Amino acid sequence: MIDGNLNDHFSMLWSYINEILRSNPGTSIYMKLTPNEMPNNPSRFQRLYICFAACKEGFKAGCRKIVGVDGCWLKDSMYGAQLLGAVGMDGNNNIFPIAYAIVEKECKDTWKWFLNYLTIDIEIEEQYLWTFMSDKQKGLLEGFEEVLPNVSHRFCARHLHNNFKKAGFPGHVLKDAFWKTARATTVEAFNTCMSEIFELDKEAYEWLSTKFPSEWSRSHFSPLSKCDMLLNNMCEVFNSLILDARDKPIIKLLETIRHILMARIAFNRDKAEKWTSGDVCPIIKNKLHTNMKGASGYIPRKADSWNYEIIGSTDIDTWAVDLYKRYVVVENGNYQGYLENMLFVLYGCKEMRL
Repeated sequence: MIDGNLNDHFSMLWSYINEILRSNPGTSIYMKLTPNEMPNNPSRFQRLYICFAACKEGFKAGCRKIVGVDGCWLKDSMYGAQLLGAVGMDGNNNIFPIAYAIVEKECKDTWKWFLNYLTIDIEIEEQYLWTFMSDKQKGLLEGFEEVLPNVSHRFCARHLHNNFKKAGFPGHVLKDAFWKTARATTVEAFNTCMSEIFELDKEAYEWLSTKFPSEWSRSHFSPLSKCDMLLNNMCEVFNSLILDARDKPIIKLLETIRHILMARIAFNRDKAEKWTSGDVCPIIKNKLHTNMKGASGYIPRKADSWNYEIIGSTDIDTWAVDLYKRYVVVENGNYQGYLENMLFVLYGCKEMRL
């Protein structure tokens, strides 16, 4: 009784869309209808895509080029429909919802429809610069093949490990070996970990060998995304945020999600105004300090606001890092893989100068 009649909600959709466009200039909303089988009857609702202007512009202004995509079921009140979502990460490693859509089911056609509009909204032009993370939802990869064939793909390592267990490779020993391989930061370390899996179980090695390392191991991730995460937690957090909305009629569902996004953006804006850490957000700054302290004996010595001297275990193992210009100077010409990954991934260095 509080949420209202389901059919009444669908009859108000056009008015709701017009009000959103009036009050949020620049927002993208697309609705697809299907012809009614009964003659002289109005068309029926099929799909709805929404990308608010604040989410669109905020993502393009301050987020890395990595996007998580996922789908979740809506409850019985939506006739078994599904909600597709695209989520990014902001400058403080918090989720940043970008766009979402209500569709009849997850399949190649619905994912293509969603990705086409998403591509336009976040202005994906040079596809090789972008990375998409997913759980290999039904029809998603086929949709990417037609809409975004040249983006990098990354699959949730937890989802892959579940498939690894279902394929007949359970147990803590193989689990630890799998995660050690996924967390490997260099190709050499990855190959060593794969050799250890081979020694443990040849069939498990063969199963993992069929998976592209660039999709699940840090050692082969594209450095262009400046992100080394292994789990699709972005989408999982977003799905949990909207959990209470998923059994609501469509207008109530859309309004609940809008309120969540509006409150989240306002909260983050108020929080950011109190930061005193400069251009580096607090969570990232703490992560940098933690990683520097534990980086195999490397000690950072601050020279000024942007320049550091990284001292290794020997006198000649010295590195100069300029965070502002984003480059690394190797004083002794010895380029070490672990430190390369630390500096380029954590600091976002674009080039190395010898």
